[in-house]
Amino acid sequence: MLASSNQAFPSSRLIFGSASLIGAVNNVTPPSFPPVNMDGCLYDFQSPLEILDITDPHWHQGTLNGGFHAFRALNLKPEVIQTLLDISEFSQALEIGLGRPIDKGLITPLLDSRSHLLYRLLSLPISVGEVLVQTPGIPSDENSEQVSPLYACARLAAQLYSLHVILPVPRTADVRQILLPQIMTQVSAMDKGMATNEASLQLTAWACMVAAIASSADSDEINNNSMEKWFARHLAVAAARLGIFGYGEMREVLQLFGWVNAACDKHGTIIWHTRWNE
Repeated sequence: MLASSNQAFPSSRLIFGSASLIGAVNNVTPPSFPPVNMDGCLYDFQSPLEILDITDPHWHQGTLNGGFHAFRALNLKPEVIQTLLDISEFSQALEIGLGRPIDKGLITPLLDSRSHLLYRLLSLPISVGEVLVQTPGIPSDENSEQVSPLYACARLAAQLYSLHVILPVPRTADVRQILLPQIMTQVSAMDKGMATNEASLQLTAWACMVAAIASSADSDEINNNSMEKWFARHLAVAAARLGIFGYGEMREVLQLFGWVNAACDKHGTIIWHTRWNE
């Protein structure tokens, strides 16, 4: 009996961890239990690029001051920035992995890596005060006010993107209903706050592209697609301020954050080529 109980324990932890993650995904809330591996042990995250032995330069390193790297200058905690950067790395692994056979022995590590990334994304604090490194001489309230809409926009767009691309949820209407209005609020706040430096505009462009694609699924439900048009307009403005007028250039910016060509380009090009007409 003791042996069978010991054997059942890892399975129970695996079931609890998986069920917790599924529930969190559907409600966009922090999971109650961390993910574990098949042995019931806490999973130690491994980059999917390492798992697939991909040695290509990381997409998010296209510019060390752009993409989520820009949050370093705003004193976000390194572990928070790394969680966001891992979205780009997982997207790159998916893009390359989809174009070649994957050894069956790598499937489980990849699924574990994905579960751990989603667990960390959904567990990101809502309050910006919890993700900032306190710097002597800089009032925390002042720094929080500057960073708050940027961090909120990044967190929400990262969750929306991940639940549509990294772990495509079969029915995402509830996820969209939760996240899209919040992203719209944060983009508006960034506009009012005149967040017009290059890093902020890049973030706005990525968030609006992701949100526009997601909202296009609700074309018959949300005021004849008015939300998609709203995000497309703000994408157009951000792109113009960045001096970007070609889709190829824009895709390089999108890849800094998270973008899988095979999964996103079809709708991305539609949004891009119609953005000026909205």
